[in-house]
Formats: sequence, structure tokens, C-alpha cells
Amino acid sequence: MNMQIKKINDDLVQYHFEIQSDEFENFIQKAFDKIKNQISIKGFRKGNVNRNVFERFYGAQVLYKDAFETLLQEKLTYILMNPQEDYPLIGEPKLIDFQLDKINKNKNFTFALEFEMKPKVVLCSYKNIPISSQNVTITDLEVQKQIDLLLENKAIFKPKLSDDILSKGDIAILDFRGSCNNQYFEGGQATNYHLEIGSNKFIDGFETGMIGMKKDETRNISLVFPEQYPQKELAGQLVVFEVNLKDIKIKEVPVLTDDLVNDMHLPNIKTINDLKTHISNELVKQKTKKQKEKQIQEILDFLIINTSSLKVPSNLVNKEAIMLQKQLEEELQTQNMNLMQYCQMLKLNMDEWKQKNNEQAKFNVHTSLVLDEIAVQEKITVSEKEINDECQQFSNNYKISIEKMKQNKYFLQNIQQTLLNAKVLDFLLKNSLEKKEK
Repeated sequence: MNMQIKKINDDLVQYHFEIQSDEFENFIQKAFDKIKNQISIKGFRKGNVNRNVFERFYGAQVLYKDAFETLLQEKLTYILMNPQEDYPLIGEPKLIDFQLDKINKNKNFTFALEFEMKPKVVLCSYKNIPISSQNVTITDLEVQKQIDLLLENKAIFKPKLSDDILSKGDIAILDFRGSCNNQYFEGGQATNYHLEIGSNKFIDGFETGMIGMKKDETRNISLVFPEQYPQKELAGQLVVFEVNLKDIKIKEVPVLTDDLVNDMHLPNIKTINDLKTHISNELVKQKTKKQKEKQIQEILDFLIINTSSLKVPSNLVNKEAIMLQKQLEEELQTQNMNLMQYCQMLKLNMDEWKQKNNEQAKFNVHTSLVLDEIAVQEKITVSEKEINDECQQFSNNYKISIEKMKQNKYFLQNIQQTLLNAKVLDFLLKNSLEKKEK
């Protein structure tokens, strides 16, 4: 293979390739073979057109893109499968010194792949990192709160018969539309919205402004939005909501009995005592998990503070930030929310959220680099079986074939990185210094 490695600086390295015309010819043929069964040219049966005829009609150039992509993947796989100790690569490469429209199948051509290199990590002392610890206990009050939530979910809503005046605790079914400076604004309207008066789900003053309304009444409620409201154009502004109260209902919460518990059809739970025991056990699991997450965060914070001189590659931070945003948007979509609504819920504007997202991305990349180096020092590795098991689990959850996953080298790298990070964190937890909290 005609390949040269050039170190550009401490951060970048380039892999330069010269491709012989006969080598590229093999990839052109592969590109043609992939599509030949779909080719239809007048005078020839579908799938029976040879390459010479195809190129006379369409030109050889139409095959170059697919041919080069296959060639590129082959070279990239070679680089990743044959790592150079002096050039620890990280992230996806950038294709440079190449123009597809300049290729001639009868001539040699060149291109290069530019990679970022892992920065040198100078580790701090990572054993006996102090972490907080508490005995996990569950109170009767905590169990009762969970029972109350279960009962709330089984509540039924009935028409309010005592009167037709909206009071605190009632469920209002309403249409509303908000305007600012006589202009309706995005996200400021809804129909048949169910709102429990007194739940404080809406902006201050909205729910109290509805108290006393009668069924079928329309009322304008004027409010001043907070100065820190996420939508900058509304922050500190006078907003008028036109509210139409369509119906008033009351919530009827059932009484907990053994019969009700039995009707929940929960596995091996038949009585109130069974339910309380189950809830208590689940709360123990939740608190134990939460404590472990807190301890891991303390370990990561310690490592970040004590490796603050590490130069974190900005390109990796940008890619991580994009990935975090994409993951969040996909999750929000399942909840019928968008990023703007999410920011409003957090009382952040978009710029503030992006700053926090970038900070999290930098934190993630920094910790990953440090954990990688600890793995090297402690000879912590991930086996092929562990990767295969994780791929199988991913395949079961998301209905993606394992073969397709394994074709994506970066996907496998991400799987391996996730498993490696988890192993290193388990190692650090086992070698940490617990400090009991009162």
C-alpha cells in the first residue's frame, strides 16, 4: 500500500495515499456490479447490460462516487485496525487534497485523511478519591407519597355539580390564546387544555386569574412575563391571555384497599402490605442507583479538576455538543416537545442552553480522555464478547441487525468506548475512599 504518514503538529496527523489506476479499476467494477441488475437500456434486457455499454450511455464518472467511497472505507478500516503508537488517533477524519471531479480512471490520483491526535494526558493520583456515602433508608412517608401518586393516576374526573364557579383544586377544561402587543405568539395557545387550579403549572397569576370564572365564560387575563423568561421577545412584557372556560370537573381519588391493589394486576402483589413492600424495595434500588451516580459524578469532578492542564480538542467538543443536542431533540420528540419548549421549562433562553450544552460536551470529552489513559495504566480492556453482547442488546432494543451495526466502525468504537468507561469507573469506585455523610 502506497501510504505516507505526516505529522502536521502536536494535534494533527495526515495519512496520504497514492491510488494506482488499476487498483481504482477494481473499485469501479465493484460499483458497477452493485447496480448492474437494476440497469435498463433500450435494446438490452434488464440486468444484461455490460459495463462498456453502460459507460457509453452514462459515462464512467457516474461510478466514481460509489467506487471512491468504498475505497475510502477500506483505507480507513486499515488505519483503524493498524494503529500507530506514535499517532494515537481520535474522532472522525477529514478528507483533504481530493476532488472527485478530477479523477480519471486511467490515471493515478492522491488524497489524504487528516486525523486529530489524542492529547497527552498527565494523570493525577486516581486511587482513594474521596466520595460521599450514606446508608440507604426508606421512611413510611416516602412510601405513602408513592402510593398517593398511584392513586392520583387512578383518579376519575366528574362534572362539578355543587356549583359552576371555578375554585382552587378544580380541573378546568379551557381554550386559551396569548398575545403580546396585539400579536399572537408561538406556543401561547391551546384547546381543550386540562389544568388543575392551584398546581402552579402556568406562569404566576394565570391560575389565580381564572378563579371565580363560570362555565362558558370568557375572560382576559393580563400578566407581565418574568425578566428571565426564555423567549427573549416576551421577557418582561405585558401579555394578555384570552381564556374560555369550557367545563369544570372535580378529581375523585380512590381509597386504597386490597381489592384495588389486586385490580392493579402487579406481579405477586395482592395486598396493601405487598404493595408497600414492593414500593419500599423499588425506592431502595432508586436511592442506591442515585447514590452511585452521585459518587461517579464526584469522581469525574475530581479528575477534571486535577487534570485541568489537559488540552481538550475543540473539534471533538463540537461534535459531542451536536450529538448531545440531537439525542435530546429525539427524546423530546417522543414527549411531543421541542427544544424551545424545553428551554422554557428550564427557564433558559436558547443561548444559555447552548452554553450549558457546550460545557457538558467539553466535560464529556475531557473525562473520556482521562478514563482512556487510566484504562491504559491499569490494563483495563473490553473483550470482543462484551462488544458482541452489547450489540445484541442494542439490536434487540432498536431492531437493527448486528451485521449492519458491525459495518459501521464508528458505531463499534462508541460501543467499545462506553463499555470501557463503565469498567474504568467501576474500578475507580472500588478503589475510592468513602466518607459517611450524617
